[in-house]
Amino acid sequence: MDNTNSIHPPNFHQLSEAVIGQVLLRSTTSRETTEVVKESTSKTRLPLPQSAPTTAVQTFDDTVCDYAERIYRERHRVHQARYRQNMVNKKDALEHDVQKLKEHIIRLEMQRQLISSRSPMKTTPWQMATQYFRLFRFGYHPTKTASATQGLCGAKGQRDFIVSVLAPDLSDIYGKKSSVEALLVEWQLVSTCFEDMEMELECLELGDGNSINASCTTTSTITEKSLGIAFPRLLCDPANEFLIGKLLGRQLVVRGVVNFEWDDVNDRVVSVQYKADMLTPLLGLLGNIEDVSCVFNSNFITPECEQKSMETSFSTCA
Repeated sequence: MDNTNSIHPPNFHQLSEAVIGQVLLRSTTSRETTEVVKESTSKTRLPLPQSAPTTAVQTFDDTVCDYAERIYRERHRVHQARYRQNMVNKKDALEHDVQKLKEHIIRLEMQRQLISSRSPMKTTPWQMATQYFRLFRFGYHPTKTASATQGLCGAKGQRDFIVSVLAPDLSDIYGKKSSVEALLVEWQLVSTCFEDMEMELECLELGDGNSINASCTTTSTITEKSLGIAFPRLLCDPANEFLIGKLLGRQLVVRGVVNFEWDDVNDRVVSVQYKADMLTPLLGLLGNIEDVSCVFNSNFITPECEQKSMETSFSTCA
């Protein structure tokens, strides 16, 4: 068998190599291209590719943030300034309103006093007693200016009231004829002795005849001045330092009754009598009757809160 025929087509003699030679090789596509990277024998690594600079972008963002922060701060400053101005305006408005109210109160009080003087009304004993305790609740201090505790009238209003409701020939607690001036002197002495006194009306009751009994409670603080006026013997005798120490700074609560004798004909008070129990509160402060007796011995005030003559009271200190 001819081997040449087995590897060539039957018409190979008709084929020419020139045809084959005219065929051009295809160029390989980019997809088919392979790149062989030779491994470096050295251990040095190639530098990584650097990213593009972003300085311009960051600068723009910072500018926007700074601008937004400046706007926020400016708005906050404006709001704070507006708030402070509103507070100042409110404060000025309140002060103006308060001043107007004070002036209005003074005008109303003057109108009330003018109307009362032009059209006097018949005073009842109940009204008189209530007004008495209202005006003299904190004592009588003619040397002090009018305060909120004494009302707008002050000592002058107290004096005018006493003159308007008390009879000229007033009877005192001893049944002797007295005067309005004498009553005010007693009030001034008690108020000097107990500077922080407060007398509170508890109830009013109808007494015998045309009299009215007013139950009251008087609260005050015992000071060295109080002891010097009410109980001068304690300060004169050095042996009483222990008693003085037990009394100084303590609160004294005295319960008493004021009796007003009313004259229906003249609508005036003809008698004022005050009785109180000072023994019980002092017994509570000192603890025994012996010390209480020592306190009241030859002093200006009796256990019934009656006043002795000042010559007798201070004679033991001579």
